[in-house]
Amino acid sequence: MKKYLMIIVMAMMAAISVNAQSDNYSKWSMKGRVGGNLATITDAEDTKMKLDVTAGFGVDYRISKNFALALEVNHDQFGAVDKKDDVDLMLDYFHIPLMAKFYATNWLAFEAGPQIGFLSKAKVDGHSNYAGIKVKDAFEKTEFSLPIGVSFEPNISSGNLGTLVVDLRYHLGLSKANKVGDNSSRNSAIVLTLGYKFGL
Repeated sequence: MKKYLMIIVMAMMAAISVNAQSDNYSKWSMKGRVGGNLATITDAEDTKMKLDVTAGFGVDYRISKNFALALEVNHDQFGAVDKKDDVDLMLDYFHIPLMAKFYATNWLAFEAGPQIGFLSKAKVDGHSNYAGIKVKDAFEKTEFSLPIGVSFEPNISSGNLGTLVVDLRYHLGLSKANKVGDNSSRNSAIVLTLGYKFGL
């Protein structure tokens, strides 16, 4: 009986210790992230996804144990590949998302929020002009989208060296990406990044 009581007491002490650690988080933290994405353009005929890179940085504000806001600036290389001609369309964006994060556990957060993007460069297989027009002029200078994802991260405590963060997101384009043509093409991408986050 004493043995069982000792086990129960030890389990309770461990639970209290975990709880105390989970409440010890930094209000403010910074992070950098780099990774890859599989992107395509919806409603465009005979296109397939292309693999490219993503990088950025951001600031998180922890409102409470379970909620946080994250403001980021990311550089994403999107686009698509034409299946017929194997032509590679490259669209470079600077995206600024404001993500709301819900921490289901101490290390797992679900995130979503509005995002605005600014087109910085557009080219086709290294050429800024294609089929008689400047490629960048065929696309909208700004786009609106909704990133939805999940973040794997331990809690950040003041004074520690930080932690690695893995983000997996789906980029859902809400506004038209193209200016030319009757179709309403939108950017669509799966983005996976590895980041480093530290408390301030």
